[in-house]
This record gives sequence, structure tokens and C-alpha cells, in this order.
Amino acid sequence: MVGIIIGTLIALFVLILVVSFNNLAKSRNRVDAAWQQVKAGFDKRRALISPILEMLASVSEEDARRFKETFRSRRHGAGDDGITVVQNTESDLSHEFKNVLRRMGAYPDITGNPKFVEYCRKLQDIEEQIETSRKTYNDNVRTYNSMRTRFPVGLLSSLFDYTPESYFEVEYATDSRKSKQ
Repeated sequence: MVGIIIGTLIALFVLILVVSFNNLAKSRNRVDAAWQQVKAGFDKRRALISPILEMLASVSEEDARRFKETFRSRRHGAGDDGITVVQNTESDLSHEFKNVLRRMGAYPDITGNPKFVEYCRKLQDIEEQIETSRKTYNDNVRTYNSMRTRFPVGLLSSLFDYTPESYFEVEYATDSRKSKQ
């Protein structure tokens, strides 16, 4: 009788560990999926660089060349870099986008162009999508990091090297706001 009780308790404990590990893995997968959504938004934003710079080149080759070099030097954030590199790179690109848009405002031929207005609208839409994805990512990070601290998941996360994730914050090109948790 004692053997059955001990066996049942061990089986229950193993079951709890398996379910806890699966929940931890699922939470980590949600973080990873949300991060991919954030990066996809940045890829869409990067796709707008060329057409916007082409418009700028139509009125100022020098400005377009200078900004093109700046954007090219910051392309390393587009790969599989860590969150800190992407955060810094994308914030720098946002700052440069602001400079490009501000500079383009000095050319009435561009600001009155329907294509320019369309690109600005697309940029704002994309940045709103990035903001939504960023919030989803941070919510998933909060859930995951919280889960890691609870028993027995905390034991499993240490044992299987499930490290804490960082929150993501970035500046946007279309306005002066800075993202918040």
C-alpha cells in the first residue's frame, strides 16, 4: 500500500514537471514568435527607405547619397542580431528617418507629391503595426519571465538554461513618442 502511494506521488510529481516544462517551452515560443513579428515590421519599414530616398534624389542628389550611406552603415540590425543590437539600430534608423523626412519638408515639390504623402502614410501605418507587435512581445516577455520565477518552473528554467528575456523599446520616425512597456 505504501509503495502504491509513493509511486502515485512520484508519478504526480513527474506529471507536474512535464506540464510545467511544456508551459515554459510554449511561453518561450510565444516570445520568439512575437519577436519575429516585431522584426517583420522593421523589415517592412526598411523597404520604404529606397523609394523615399529616390524621391529625395530627384531634388537633391547630395542629401540622398548622404542618407543612403547612413542607412547602409546601419543595416546590421536587419539580421538575426540580439534584441539590444536591433533596438539600438532601429532607434538610430528612426532618428535618420526623422532627418530625411525633415529634410524632404524643405522641398515643396516633394511634400506636395501624392507619392510622398502615400509613403508617409505607409510609414505611419507600419510603425503602428510595429508598436502593436512590440506590445505583444513585451506582454509575452512579462508572462515568460514571471513564469520562470515560479516553482517548479524556476527549477526547470535553471536546469534547461531558459534565461530571462529583455523588454523591447524603440523610437519611431513618424513622431516624437518613445515606446513604453
